[in-house]
Amino acid sequence: MNSESIVLENTDLLSEICGVNDYNLSIMGDLLGARVLSRGNELFIDSDDTDIQSLFSSLVEAIAKSVAGGLPATPDLIIALHAELTPLGNDHESASGTAGSPSARNSSCDDFL
Repeated sequence: MNSESIVLENTDLLSEICGVNDYNLSIMGDLLGARVLSRGNELFIDSDDTDIQSLFSSLVEAIAKSVAGGLPATPDLIIALHAELTPLGNDHESASGTAGSPSARNSSCDDFL
């Protein structure tokens, strides 16, 4: 399987993006439908799909910009940025339909409006 890698020279940024116990990487993996991992100062996604690889790169870039702007890299931020990058929906959403996914939250909120 091919993988896309992103080298981050700033180890503080890498640590922030990965999150505690790499929890943010598991969130990204769930959203992208592929395993995301770190090794050294690199982030990898295990996917042959070039669209997923491109989305991964865009998501990491958006997270890095948000962190540089003073926002912490939380799972909610990652979910929101992913939603911005996939405004028409995402075919690669995890099959489990995570309760924290933007579509699950939006449908719940619509019920109350």
